[in-house]
Amino acid sequence: MSLSTTNAFNYLVIAALVAWVLTRQLQARPVVARKLFVLPVILVVVGVGSLNSAISKNGGHLTSRDATWLAVDLAVTVVFGVIRGASVRLYPQGGVLWRRGTWVTLVGWALSFAARGAIGVLASDNGAKPVASSALALSFGVSLAVQGAVIYLRGLRAGAPFAADPRRARAW
Repeated sequence: MSLSTTNAFNYLVIAALVAWVLTRQLQARPVVARKLFVLPVILVVVGVGSLNSAISKNGGHLTSRDATWLAVDLAVTVVFGVIRGASVRLYPQGGVLWRRGTWVTLVGWALSFAARGAIGVLASDNGAKPVASSALALSFGVSLAVQGAVIYLRGLRAGAPFAADPRRARAW
């Protein structure tokens, strides 16, 4: 695959993941602590690998310009992750903690996408092409991890236990 085909494929995969994540975040669901972090960790690992590959193809080192734009991207990502995590409604139901995204969560996602797109364009226009083209999975993973961490910390104070992970439950 050419680089442009690979990027197009990566963007389609990320778009499908975003649609899946948004759908699930707007549904009422029990909060399973482990599930707050599994997908984000996978995305961060994939994102670091993708960014490393792009940097290797672009001279083999991260320039100060690349590092600056990556820091801007991740800082903005963290802010939107905190906003979305704080906007999720947490409540006890059936003896466990449940969650449901709100309209603020949805607006947070929309603003997050717009900011990431703008940062990608600005980074590319300012010579940080590896960050612009290859940091999407990393950015999405960090954003979800921060959102999950905020939900987790809020859940610890909510007074209801997290739900058991149905895939980890053992039948006796």
